[in-house]
Amino acid sequence: MRFEAKKDTAFLLPLVIPTGIGFLVALYFALVRSSWVAGIALAVSLIVFYAIYYFWTHTYYEIKNDQLHYQSVSVKGQIPLRKINRIETANYPTSGSPALAFQGLMIYYSGGKEVFVSPKEVDPFLAALKGGNRRIKVSV
Repeated sequence: MRFEAKKDTAFLLPLVIPTGIGFLVALYFALVRSSWVAGIALAVSLIVFYAIYYFWTHTYYEIKNDQLHYQSVSVKGQIPLRKINRIETANYPTSGSPALAFQGLMIYYSGGKEVFVSPKEVDPFLAALKGGNRRIKVSV
């Protein structure tokens, strides 16, 4: 069962605005001055835009084969459902999270390990996790 990530626009703006400004400046110099450096800057900004788009569309959570699989570009992994101890409501941690929202769920597993996720549909997500491990303590 696949669950899409909740997506906060405020999460995206700090990525898109600077890239957009860089693109517009490079476009100006490419059109007005015909600079090869501007052409390279245009190509780089388009690559960055694509990377942001990929990040935005390829962050999700999947429960299959009694494991929670999480994916967000380079942050990915899997957790056996039987190893999950508890789940709590949490705010976005500083780094290394497969999430696109500032509020979500902190999943604690295997003796102190944790991962922050932000499923779009929380209740079905929690039900699917508890379906694989009834001992999970949920504080939402």
